Amino acid sequence: MPLLPPTHAFPESDTYIKYWDAALRAYHYMHLVERDLPLIYPSRISSQAPGTKTALIIYDELGPSEAKHHIYKFLIGVYPESLVYVWRPYNNKSLMFDERIVDINQDLTAVLDYSSSPYDAPTKSIWVQKDQFPGIEVRNIGRMTTVQKVLFFGAKYRVEFDDEISADTKNKLQSGEVPSQPISFGSDW
Repeated sequence: MPLLPPTHAFPESDTYIKYWDAALRAYHYMHLVERDLPLIYPSRISSQAPGTKTALIIYDELGPSEAKHHIYKFLIGVYPESLVYVWRPYNNKSLMFDERIVDINQDLTAVLDYSSSPYDAPTKSIWVQKDQFPGIEVRNIGRMTTVQKVLFFGAKYRVEFDDEISADTKNKLQSGEVPSQPISFGSDW
């Protein structure tokens, strides 16, 4: 793996992030207190014939523990001659424009390939919080039967959650006086 991504792909410690909670129709904030990296999780998928696609593979082992105060950010590296259908969380496919649009070929809109996020230098990322771990399906688009591979390259963040951030700091975050990076727990692309 000669071209692992630089550390600047991952926010530094003592950074604030914000994400939209659709159910509450409000932003929530997290304080990234401490960063631990790199976390490297290579996944070998069973041998596949050309044109075949795996069933949904759920990576519950990549979900943060309930007992610990942390979240993850993973870059996803795709092996050559593979299409990776990303479900983040595992029960919600990412990269869809609109579930009601049926005229669009999902192989063109709902996947990652080697050119968009190479195995040896991944660029596409997901954030993972408790009970929101990823799932993938992999299609062999090559001409030979091969073992497919996907790489999860990540960072673990110890965090202070929204309800642990002081009211004064929250006001500063909301006014923009303290900067926060917007993220999505669906995907970053």
